[in-house]
Amino acid sequence: MEMGRVKRTVWAWVCERCGHEWLPRKQDAPPPRVCPNPPCKSPYWNTPRKSATKKAASMKPNKAAKR
Repeated sequence: MEMGRVKRTVWAWVCERCGHEWLPRKQDAPPPRVCPNPPCKSPYWNTPRKSATKKAASMKPNKAAKR
């Protein structure tokens, strides 16, 4: 017989930048200002990164330059 063990479902925070997941200490607490992951500490943890297609397209060599 197990005593003192209960399974519960709770909301967790996830950093959109580094993927770090953590549980808030209080369920009614406001979102943190920065990611609590020491290597990340991003203030934009809840904002997804912008599409990298523009950056990738600008870095590809164009076909005219190869001729």
